[in-house]
Formats: sequence, structure tokens, C-alpha cells
Amino acid sequence: MTTGGELQKSNAEEVEAGAAIDALAMRFWRDGPSLDAIALASEAPVLPEALRLGLLRVEADAYCTADEDGLVRRAARHFATTALLPLLSTQKDLFEVLREVYVERVRKDGHQAAKPFAGLALAYLHNEIDEADIFVLGVEALQDKAQWYSVLTPISDAVPYLQDISVASLFRFVAPSSAEEKDSFLGGILSGALRPWFAGHLDIAEAVLVYYAKDRNPLATPLFRCALESVVQEDLPAGITLIAQYCAAEHDEIAVSAMTVIGYLNWPDGSDAAFSEAMALVRAALQPPHDRLYTPAASTLAALIARKPEHQGELATLASTGTSEALRAVSKFLFVNGRQFRGQDWFTELAMQCVPAVEDGLTLNNMDMVLHDWVGDSQLQAPLINWLDRWIGAQECRAVREWDGEGILSHTLHEIVGHKALLSRLVTDWLFRKELQYPLFVEEMLQMPALGQHFTLDFDNARVDGLDEKDIMLLVRRTLGYVSFESVVRSLLWSLTSTQAAEARTFNLVAQLFVEHIGYDYPADTRTFLIDKRNEVGDTTPLAALCMQIIEQLDAYEAKLEALPPLKELRPAHQKRVFLARERWRQQNEARKKAEVNSILPQIATRIPLKAGASSFSFMMGRYSEKMYLKKFSHGIAIPRSAIIDDIGTHFDRLSLRFSQRDS
Repeated sequence: MTTGGELQKSNAEEVEAGAAIDALAMRFWRDGPSLDAIALASEAPVLPEALRLGLLRVEADAYCTADEDGLVRRAARHFATTALLPLLSTQKDLFEVLREVYVERVRKDGHQAAKPFAGLALAYLHNEIDEADIFVLGVEALQDKAQWYSVLTPISDAVPYLQDISVASLFRFVAPSSAEEKDSFLGGILSGALRPWFAGHLDIAEAVLVYYAKDRNPLATPLFRCALESVVQEDLPAGITLIAQYCAAEHDEIAVSAMTVIGYLNWPDGSDAAFSEAMALVRAALQPPHDRLYTPAASTLAALIARKPEHQGELATLASTGTSEALRAVSKFLFVNGRQFRGQDWFTELAMQCVPAVEDGLTLNNMDMVLHDWVGDSQLQAPLINWLDRWIGAQECRAVREWDGEGILSHTLHEIVGHKALLSRLVTDWLFRKELQYPLFVEEMLQMPALGQHFTLDFDNARVDGLDEKDIMLLVRRTLGYVSFESVVRSLLWSLTSTQAAEARTFNLVAQLFVEHIGYDYPADTRTFLIDKRNEVGDTTPLAALCMQIIEQLDAYEAKLEALPPLKELRPAHQKRVFLARERWRQQNEARKKAEVNSILPQIATRIPLKAGASSFSFMMGRYSEKMYLKKFSHGIAIPRSAIIDDIGTHFDRLSLRFSQRDS
């Protein structure tokens, strides 16, 4: 018969043995996944028990991890009792210790290996120690000036392992008004962890709904949403009725959140009746007059159609209203679901309805990503051109003129640059348009930095072949008026020599253009260009003869200029040239200093004098990176000679070319 003293002794031995195995698990978590017998000499007494429990296995004279999840749980328990429990009264230090062990593991095995450990350790304290409510610990750590992210992340990692949550503590954690950045973190990190937890603890989710209805703290809105989603998803018919009640609530946050939650729900088989009720709620919110629920209802409708695409006509009706909120919701649907529905007629027609104003940046960004995927698909290039035609035509000339060539449809335009046949077609067609938005858009597009200094482009020969003499002259005038990059202008005009019957139709025109415009403004580069073209086609072809004819005329003009006597009266004195150079250097230095004030570099980097030369390094997670040497670079552009000699006259010449018409 076992006495009470013997039983207490047996229990104590079991606890001690369990603690020893936990310490062994911590050793493997830090130094594993395999250790030899020599390294484990001090833990030798507990190795047989660890083998019996299936935590370890023997392989090639070494002990290796057999049950990784079991080891991590035991290691987290050991860490919680030995490292975290003594720090319950100094909460900031507790989370700092958690962060240090997390960073240490990340360096070794990455984020995924480090993530469960911190969460399990915190969850053990929360579940086993009455005074260790992790949300209360988090509040007190934040009040002690702990970093918000270092507190929120381990608490979110612990949520899946919690047995219970105090609703009051949870709301207290999200309530402090000092954490302005908390709202964005809460919406993704903590709410993302709580959503599946609420699904298994509906009583807590319902308590959150009741508490929020009384508390109405805007920072707790994400909690209300994920709790409401879990409650509604459990019983869709009753849940939609509950949502309808919340949508009619006086408090705006409650009503908007309820409408938003409809878009998060899943609709399994047999839920058609509940889905119809949800659609009826959304349709009612979209009817005029547009109130507080209009914007969330538009987004919710898009989310519902993503799950039930057979109702896509509802989105077309929404897009036809043309409101910025509607177009924003539809464009987001097109962007998020583009890969799934791309190529379907209804999807393409829906995109054609989504033509926003240039000021609506969110809608434009969404459409930019949609159209970007269309560029490389030959079947979708026609709808792409149609959409761009509609969008440019809907803009005011002022808006296009103020565009800086970046930011608006940047992904799509950069992708088009890589498809020169498509770009040639667009440029050729748009330069012909009577509406000035189109050639203005060509001007801005062909000034994008992505084109590079030596970018070349040809006209679309299929389009040019069908033009008569007046059409070709109009195309030339528009090109000289709207295209400013030297290499682009030169290549476009030279491509006229590749059209049908070019020798009879365009050779004389090209020769005149290269002598009077291109060669006059850029004599050296034009001469090199013509020599390269002659070498490509051979010396006996008509095109080679054209090259030589232009070169001879350019050389003759340059020879006349060289023969002119220099006018010493126009040459400034040496002292003035020195003063000019110094003043130019001073202005450049001031411009550089002003640029550095608004630059992001001083905000993210510290200037440190280094003996080894200009270089950079970074410090992350307690380590210095390798030194990277900085290289100087510069960029120059060729200025046309006509602009140097008569800038104002050149400007007026370009204006007259811009506004020229076919019969002018």
C-alpha cells in the first residue's frame, strides 16, 4: 500500500523528470536538430525517457529530433517557466526577452521556425498562471514604452493556443489612444489570428459583439468584424438577419462593419436563400440616395460576385452609375480576380465600363494592374487599345499635360514599351488623332525614364502604307511637334524609308527632314546613325545612296560653318569665364544641398566618413552587412542646336507643328 508521503515523492519525481525533459527539449530547440552523446553528457539520465516518449530518435550515433511539434511545446513550456515567469512584474522586459529569442531563431532557421515558439510560451503563461493575462501584460508593457510591434506580434502568435480570453482585457488592449499605428496592425495581425479562434469559441465572439455595442471604440472595430463574421458564418440564415439589424443601427461603425462582413462570408451548398437575402441587403444600400452604406456596399457586392460569378450583371449595373466609389469597387474586383476570369467576355466588357478620371488614383492603380496582364496576350490587345482610347479621350488636355510620365498606368505603359509592335501601333494611331489628348499622351509617354537614352521606335508600317502624301506630312509634323527625344524622333522619321514604295513616296521627304531638322539639330549623332544604316544595307542599294546624299549635304553645311572667321568680340574674357565657372559650381552645390534636404536618403541612412572610400553598409538584427562600394553615375541629354540658338523661336515652331491639320 502506497503512503501519502510516497505518493507526494512520486509526484515530485514526475514533475522533476518532466522539467528535465523540457530542459532537454529547449536544448534541442536552440542547438538541434541533432546532437551527439558527448554534447548531451549532462542530459544523459533523461535521454532514455525522451526516446520512450518519441521526442528523439537515434541516428548515426547521434540523437535527432523525432517529434518536432512535441519538442517545441516542451521547450516553450520550459522557457515560459524559467525565463518569462520571473518577469511577470516587469512586462516590458518580458516582451524584450521574447523578441531576443525570436530574433535568435530567425537568424538560424527563418520566421516560420521562430513563430510558434514565442506564441506557445506566452500561451502557456496565459493558460496556466491566473495573473498572466497576456492582453493585460501587453497593455502594461506598452504603458512602459515598449515597442508596439514587439508586443503585438507574440500576442497574435499566442492566440491560436489560448484556452480562454477575457473580453474586457482584449478591449483594454486595443483601446489605448496613444497607439496611432495600432489600427493598421490590428486589422491584419491580431484580427487575422482571432478570426479562426472565434470560430471555435462562439460564446466569446458573441460577448465581443455585446461589449463593442456598448464600448464603440473605433480601434476595436476589427475585433467586432471578425467576431461578427464567425457568428454569422456558423448559422447563415440567422446571421443575415443579425446583420440586417446591425446595418440599421444608429452607430455608423456598427452599420458599416456589418455591411462589410457580408463580403467576407463563405456560401456553401444549400445557402442560396441566405445569399439572396444578403444580395437584397446590398442592393438596397446601393440605391439612391447614397448614404453611409453605399461605399461598403459597393465593395461587398464585388466580393460576393467573386464567390458567385453568375451574378456578374450586378457589377455591370454598379459600374454604369459611374460614381467614383462604384468604379473603385469594380476595378478592385477586376484586379483581384483578373487571373481567374480574364478572357471571358463579360469580364472584358466590365473593364470597358471602368474608365476613371485621372484624379481617381486608386481606381487607376487597380486598372493599371489589370491592363498590365493584357499587354502580352494577343487576344486581349484589341480590348487594351480600346480601353486606352476611351480613357485618354475622357481626359482633359490639362490633365494629360500635367502628367509627369510616371505614376499613372505606369506598369501597363512600361510593359507596352517592351512590346514595340504594340507601341508603334499606338504611337502611329494617336499622333493622327484630331483630339489633342492623344498626341499629348504620346509626348508624355515617350518621355518616360524607362525608355532610356538610346530608345528607338518605328512607325507602324501597315498603317503608314495606306496613307497618302497629306497624311504622311501630318504624321511628320505631329512627330516633330510632340516627340522630343533625339533617338526616338530620328528612328521614327527614318522608318518612313521602310514603307511601301518608299523610294518614290518618302525618300525625298526623309532627306529633307534629316538635312533641315534632324541633322541640323544633332549633326554628329545623325552622321554616325547614317553611316551605320549604310553599312547595314550595303553600298549599292537605293537606301545607301540616300544615306550618302544626306551625309554630303550635312558635310557641306558644316564646312561652310567652319570656314566662317571666328568673332573674337563675342568671346568673353578669361576672367569672366573663370567667374562664370565658379558661379555655376556654386549654383550646382546649392541645388545639391537643397535636393538632399528633400531626399529620403538622410532619413534612412547616416553619413559616416570611411577611410576606404565611398561605400555603404547596414545594421540589421544585431549584425553589420558587408560593405558595398558606391559608384558615381551621370546622365546627359543632347540639346538641339536650334534650341540653343533661338529657344523662343524653336518653341513657337513646335507649337505650330502641334496644331497643324491635314489640309494646312
